[in-house]
Amino acid sequence: MSVNETSFVNRKNVSDKNTNECIEILTNIKHFKDVRPVTLEEDKTGIDLWVDFPKKKNVPIQFKIRYNWPDYPVVIAQPFYGWGHENTKKGRDIKALFNHMSEYYYVGVTKNNKLISVSRCESKELCRICTKLIAKWNRTKDNWDKPEIFNELTTKKWIKNKRNEKVFSDGKCDIWWKKNWNEKYGKFNLYVPPKELVTYEILYEA
Repeated sequence: MSVNETSFVNRKNVSDKNTNECIEILTNIKHFKDVRPVTLEEDKTGIDLWVDFPKKKNVPIQFKIRYNWPDYPVVIAQPFYGWGHENTKKGRDIKALFNHMSEYYYVGVTKNNKLISVSRCESKELCRICTKLIAKWNRTKDNWDKPEIFNELTTKKWIKNKRNEKVFSDGKCDIWWKKNWNEKYGKFNLYVPPKELVTYEILYEA
C-alpha cells in the first residue's frame, strides 16, 4: 500500500463515524437523495463525496468535521516542513477549492462526542474568501510565506515546540499553525466564520 493510499484509508477511518452520522441525518430530512464514496484518485483531487439532491444528481462535495467550533476549516498546507521543502504539500482542501472540484463545502460540528449541527456553503464563495485572505497574508510585513521566515530550520523548531498558534488574521478570518499530537509534522489551517459566508445555510441543529 502506498503512502497516499495509507493516508486515504486512515482519514476515512477517523472521519467515517461522524461523517456517516451527518449523511444519515441529511438523508433522513431529504436533503440528500443518494450518497456515493469517492475513489482514491478522486480523493486526491480533494473531493469527499458524490451526492444526489432531490432535483440534482452527481454533485461533488467536500465534507469536514469540526470539534466545538462552527468555523469553516480549510487546510492550506499539509504536511508542512517549510516553504520550498520538497515534502511540503498543498492541502487537499485548498487544492480542491482552487481547482473548482466541488460545488458545496459541508461542515458537521460535534461537541462532547455528539453531533450538534451540519451546515454548508457554496465552494466558489469559500474559494474567493480564501484567495483574498491568503493574498493579504502574503502582503503582511511578517510574511510567513517567505522561505527565509518559515524555512526548514524554523519549522523544525515550531514542530518541536508549538502545537497551535495563530499566524495571521484580517479581523474576520484567521490562519493558524496546527500540529496534531499524533503527527510528526505541522500544517496551516485557514478558518472562516459562518457570518462571513453569504451562502451559509444551517441544514441541521440538535
